[in-house]
Amino acid sequence: MAEDRATYDDKLRAIESLGKDIQDGKIGVDELPQAVERGKTLLFECKAILESATAQVEASLKEIDESFE
Repeated sequence: MAEDRATYDDKLRAIESLGKDIQDGKIGVDELPQAVERGKTLLFECKAILESATAQVEASLKEIDESFE
């Protein structure tokens, strides 16, 4: 999966996988900072996707409302 084309769901699965790997001890102490940083990046990317989707939905709803005035 190309990072620039990863969907929200892809990113969410990656976050969940990172969390599970950390809990299961599959990520050692040496790799932990990079894993946490990767998780943080993915979370911020998911937040941006959600904010964009919310703005698009709100704009569409406003347009619909205005068309009925």
